[in-house]
Amino acid sequence: MTLFFIGFFSVFFKFSRFIFILISFEFMMMGIFCVFSFFFGFFSFFYFLCFSVFCSLFGVVLMVYFVKFYGSDYVFF
Repeated sequence: MTLFFIGFFSVFFKFSRFIFILISFEFMMMGIFCVFSFFFGFFSFFYFLCFSVFCSLFGVVLMVYFVKFYGSDYVFF
């Protein structure tokens, strides 16, 4: 659950760069992943795993789109 709060505060304080937003969402996903793996069954775990992979892929596609059409301004460090 600590990873979830680290990701939440990181989104709240570092929302100006897109790469920080993606990293923060991954921290939140890792925190929820730990909770799901300890407390829920296999099917909810599988559902969450598919959802997190889909969201990560969508984030990478958005990053490539932003770099291609808008330059590297809010994407890299």
